[in-house]
Amino acid sequence: MPSIRLTLLCLFSAVSAAGCALFSDAPQGPVTPLSPEEAAFGNLGRPAFTLTGSGTQTFVCTRDKKGRYWRFEHSDVKLSQPGASRVLVRQKTDFTFVSSDGSMLSARVFKWVSGASTGDLKSILFRTRSRGLPGRLTGITRVLRDEARGGQPQTLCSASQTGQEKTIAFTARYRFYRR
Repeated sequence: MPSIRLTLLCLFSAVSAAGCALFSDAPQGPVTPLSPEEAAFGNLGRPAFTLTGSGTQTFVCTRDKKGRYWRFEHSDVKLSQPGASRVLVRQKTDFTFVSSDGSMLSARVFKWVSGASTGDLKSILFRTRSRGLPGRLTGITRVLRDEARGGQPQTLCSASQTGQEKTIAFTARYRFYRR
């Protein structure tokens, strides 16, 4: 009887190990090195897909106790496959991501790293929560916006600009991750 139990235990262990190897979520093939942003932000989850974003950020010249500055007002960002023009996802001013398939993400800024230059947007890690219809964005828990070019005012606003808007174009890479 002990030999049957031992045989069954060995057989069960071998089948379990083989099943785990066949169906694991571990990446297959060569490992891609982490970008500086990925390393700075820690464990982001499993990469799902990458989109290229282009859009504008609008600021209003504002004055308060601290002086005059360009206050962020709203943005309009369109995300598509790298090299393609068809918009798959839009990012709204409240950082919500909306896909053309009806899936959505509520997002909030979790961490950031300063931009490459003073005129570039910061690299931002968004924590997200799926909502809307099942689709492209379902199960996405993090979005990393990096490699931004543009999007930030490069000059202070002057007294004569108080109340005026300034719209600045930018591009960035958006990487979506699942847990």
